Amino acid sequence: MSSRKLEWNVKLSILFAAVLIATLMVQVFYVIPYIGDREIQNTKTQQEDVAHSIARELDIGLNRLVNSLKLIAERAEFRNMDIDNQTEVLFLYRNTSSEIQSLFVMNETGWFVSGTSENMSVYYTKSYAYKDYFIASFELGEIHFNLPRSYINNTIISASVSVPIESDTGTRVGVLLGTVWLNDLIQNVANYPLEEGELAYLVDTEGTVVAHSEIDLFALEEGPLSLNYSTDYLVQQIMAGETNFTHQYDVNGTAFLGTGVILGSNNWGMIVVAPMSEIMAQTNALAMNLWLINMGLFGVALVVTVLIAKQITGELREAQEKLLRQERLATLGQLGAGIGHELRNPLGAIKNAAYFLQMVFEKPAPEVKETIDIIAKEVATSERIISSLLSYARPKPATRRKVNINDVIVEALSASSLPETVEVVSQLDEGIPTMLADPDQLRQVFVNLILNALQAMPKGGRLIVKSWSPRPDSVNVSIADTGVGIPQADLDKIFKPLFTTKAKGIGLGLAIVKTLVDGHDGTIDVQSEPDKGTTFTVRIPVVLREAE
Repeated sequence: MSSRKLEWNVKLSILFAAVLIATLMVQVFYVIPYIGDREIQNTKTQQEDVAHSIARELDIGLNRLVNSLKLIAERAEFRNMDIDNQTEVLFLYRNTSSEIQSLFVMNETGWFVSGTSENMSVYYTKSYAYKDYFIASFELGEIHFNLPRSYINNTIISASVSVPIESDTGTRVGVLLGTVWLNDLIQNVANYPLEEGELAYLVDTEGTVVAHSEIDLFALEEGPLSLNYSTDYLVQQIMAGETNFTHQYDVNGTAFLGTGVILGSNNWGMIVVAPMSEIMAQTNALAMNLWLINMGLFGVALVVTVLIAKQITGELREAQEKLLRQERLATLGQLGAGIGHELRNPLGAIKNAAYFLQMVFEKPAPEVKETIDIIAKEVATSERIISSLLSYARPKPATRRKVNINDVIVEALSASSLPETVEVVSQLDEGIPTMLADPDQLRQVFVNLILNALQAMPKGGRLIVKSWSPRPDSVNVSIADTGVGIPQADLDKIFKPLFTTKAKGIGLGLAIVKTLVDGHDGTIDVQSEPDKGTTFTVRIPVVLREAE
């Protein structure tokens, strides 16, 4: 039974663990990765929206400046290259615009011919036809942004923008060069609302950082344009001409997700980036919570499983014990019937023969009388054994009638052979209620318990018989002795049939007691201590009328 119990428990635990592990596997390899992928996809979409939004705002501002320069270049003074009137117009536009720092005009040979500088003489010393801004605008007809520069003790960042000047016939006759302020654009990037852990920065075509959401560029010791990210993975994509992208990449063991967008106005790059640890923070927290929840559920369910398994195995064990007990009863019934049939007639003949011998020998010799007495005594013992077997194997239902349990106790004491070495102490409560019970069966219960107590005191002692009613619906009877006691290891076995520790007896006395007490819906308990004695307590519920 124990091996089956262990096997059953283990199988149930393994089954439950397999279900839990399968659930964890689904969560680890499907649910959590799916949530992580969704989180990355959502972050990617959010980064792209932010990058495009900032780039769009920057393009709007820069294109507004470019359009202002285009409007100036389209005036007659510049289309006709009316140098004498150009300076006044240039000063007018510069003074009325908060975004333009300075304006200059170059002719078709790359010489400066007018401008808003207080000292134009420094610009009249040579031709600047070799400069990129002149070549791009005059020769190619393009709008060109120069790299940004800082001015006035690194408090202002500006960039030069060149626009071609065309005559009424469409022939390029010069270049309008304007220097524009970038501080407002830089502030827009720094103040743009971003997600936790996210940052944004603007770089020019050479990787120089022009604006940053986390770093105050003007507070840098080497100046606002001293930070260069040309070795950054995303910046390299910008410098390589990739216009719109989102990549995961690694920097010194730290993973990032970043989005880059190239501005349409000047080919500078707007980048939004966040560490993967921030992006996956909620997913990782969810994974940890799922792990803890699953472990908690596993622990609770495992305890429940063990308890259920224990209960079920206990019920199985009880059912098996009940089946075995029924089998023993059936065996004992067959044995008792066989013994009653096979032995009672021979025992009756032996008993009659002994009686006849006693009648024949009026004065038998001592050894003859002793022999005849032994025969009669052993016949009585044999008959008692047969009766015990039949009483246990085929118990009769209780025949209830009104009784006072004290009277039954007194009768049981009278029917017992009490040796002189045993002191009997009766503590019978006269106020106990009358009940409906089978007095013959209860008398047998008390006789068997008294006999058991006497056998435990071969050298004498004290027998204490007590009755009391702890409550109106119950009567208790205890029979205690000061004998040898019962070993603790045997206390759970003493009511089992055929169990005995005595040299004589077949182990049915206490088993019959238990059966008869159960038949009265009562209970019997035992307390014992080796060499100090044993107390049996019988509890019988008070029944006042027969069941209908």
